[in-house]
Amino acid sequence: MDSANWQNALQKENLVDTVFNNLIQEYSCIYDFLSENDAVLKRGVKNILFDAYTMSYDPHSAYFSQEKKKRFTKALSSNTYQFGFQLEKNSTGQFEITHLEPGSPAWNSNKLNEGDVILSLNLNGKSVNFSCREGNEIVGGISGINSEKLKMKVKKQNGLIEIHTLFSEVIENIENHIHGYLLEGERKVGYIGLPAFYTQWDNSASTGCANDVGKELMKLQQENIDGLILDLRDNGGGSLTEALPLSGAFVSEGSLCIMNTRHNKPRLQKDPNRGKLYSGPLVVLINEYSASASEVTAGILQDFNRAIIVGNKSFGKATGQQMIPIRSAYSPSQREFVPTKDNTGYLKLTSLELYNLKGISHQGSGIQPDIKLPSQYENSSYQEKDMAYYIKIESIEKKTYYTPEADLPIEELKKISSTRVTLDTAYQRINGLIKTIYKPAETNQSINLQLNALKETIENNEINNGISLTDLEYIQNLYKAVIPSYDAAIYSFNATKSELSEATKQLLNTDSEIVESYRIINDLIKLKSQTK
Repeated sequence: MDSANWQNALQKENLVDTVFNNLIQEYSCIYDFLSENDAVLKRGVKNILFDAYTMSYDPHSAYFSQEKKKRFTKALSSNTYQFGFQLEKNSTGQFEITHLEPGSPAWNSNKLNEGDVILSLNLNGKSVNFSCREGNEIVGGISGINSEKLKMKVKKQNGLIEIHTLFSEVIENIENHIHGYLLEGERKVGYIGLPAFYTQWDNSASTGCANDVGKELMKLQQENIDGLILDLRDNGGGSLTEALPLSGAFVSEGSLCIMNTRHNKPRLQKDPNRGKLYSGPLVVLINEYSASASEVTAGILQDFNRAIIVGNKSFGKATGQQMIPIRSAYSPSQREFVPTKDNTGYLKLTSLELYNLKGISHQGSGIQPDIKLPSQYENSSYQEKDMAYYIKIESIEKKTYYTPEADLPIEELKKISSTRVTLDTAYQRINGLIKTIYKPAETNQSINLQLNALKETIENNEINNGISLTDLEYIQNLYKAVIPSYDAAIYSFNATKSELSEATKQLLNTDSEIVESYRIINDLIKLKSQTK
């Protein structure tokens, strides 16, 4: 149950019934799983066993079935074959359509609606198993391949049972798609949020996130921005091959980091493109869930004195993984193992280590921000070094030559920001929330986990700290988020994109960390002007 549903459940009089019903659904799930035919049960047990075995070597190695591999690549792609609907379990445990993607096959059919219950799915002549699965798992399992035919048995809200057939089409992955925004206030600052380092895994000629960021940079610079915020918070990484050209967009040329693979000497990884796309003031936002490729990018820009890193220490993953078909043959032309027709799955194996140009790895330690901001997650134990079978990486020695830019006035900026954050009402609320969450652990205080007692504890902590767990909205008039003129013209003809843009602008206007980043860029510009 997510935090929003948990809070709603606490406020209901039938709290115990709600939890009891959830437990019944979980037991039913286990029963359904065990009641499956032998083939399905064996496949499920095999997947669990293989996962456990591979993860005993390190936390990022894994076994991928064909279906799981499709979901993985789809999550890190900008476009993928989909049917265009999302599913969630309703209160009775049935799967219900909760969203139809505009322009998708499901949307264009004019036969499906939000609230329709899916009774069965048949993909290319094979029944889709619902047992012990979430809606996103089912949708992921039927997505990602061209010309898939999906036969759906649907119960409409009026009780009628209907049969519909859809064919998959290429749809933009909205979760990964990026757009630039302008923060217009004392100065005009660009903003780009990058949710993942996506690429097109099955099409080397197609473009990934580095190219898309480059396009947004060109749009923003046409608006004559004074600075830029690159938001890598909650970016868990993805394709490491995208991190180098993305970092190179802000660095002139040369070596960027060091990669070490088994049985090979450490190799310098260079900027694949010469010249910068953007050379102005830059802030990179990171947090505890910025990992892998996002850490590589933040670390490179920090080493080159190219950006002020703001936020919290990152996750601490400095390893890379390779997907290897279990039944495969080596292809000299492709220089990799390719699956054979009888391939039964994939192994995702850790195959490389990453270091900065000084030979130091951020594995386990993360990227340390230049300017730290309060965060309710800063004491989280969900970091690389806390994971089972975590790999420790030692520093290496390798001769490297690179020329960082002039030192940035980090100490002055840190002092100004610290004074401001201390007085900021948004961060006072966050600090109060931190006390609420971590005070029992710090004082060895026991907590009664019976539901009504727990609810009372939470309410008392809210009152004592003067905060609300559900009301952390931050109102400010420092700037107003707007979309670039290029996108404004396009959005005027697309109601869906316009609606999504309005919601994003509201978030940008009220995000305390983006607000402080905007202030830091203004401080940086002022300090630089004073030294000229």
